[in-house]
Amino acid sequence: MKVRNILKLAAGITGKNDAEEFLEKGSAPDCETARMDAERLLKAYNLLNAELAGEYEKLYVKEKLEAADGASLSGFKEYPFEIVSVETDDGFPMKYDVKDGKLVTGKKCPAIVFYRYIPKERGFDDEVDYGELSRISPRTLALGTAREFLFDGGAYSAAAEVDEKFKKALNACLKPRGRKIIPQRSWFL
Repeated sequence: MKVRNILKLAAGITGKNDAEEFLEKGSAPDCETARMDAERLLKAYNLLNAELAGEYEKLYVKEKLEAADGASLSGFKEYPFEIVSVETDDGFPMKYDVKDGKLVTGKKCPAIVFYRYIPKERGFDDEVDYGELSRISPRTLALGTAREFLFDGGAYSAAAEVDEKFKKALNACLKPRGRKIIPQRSWFL
């Protein structure tokens, strides 16, 4: 799902119909105001994205690279926040060290690095970090974006209402799902 789709949902929640139309078609009756609202929504999305990745739903990625002489951390797809493990192609753990902004393994073979990251700022047409396999729903992302947007705009009472909805939606998304237990049949009355 694209960030633009989340922003359209958030614009609908906040009542910014011009921004919603701008995100949908690229134009609106008051185009300049709609564009500025869309940019503020994007800023709010990026704030929410960093908050979710830092506190609620950690983002992980596996990446294959050569790290014998030192792979620069800035050369990764995402900037690593925490390196969880480094393995060989066969799945055996490798010793590693982080020195001077580089990941060093000391071996010449390719390494598979599993790490946690805080997402970079996204644009309108970038993919959402919380995709289909994530527990965070698009509606929850839209509510959180709307909350940040309203707080930024000074609409504190509306932001508090949306914040309550966002927290409920987030708790529902992150709540562990248990198995339903069917009682065992009893032959005795």
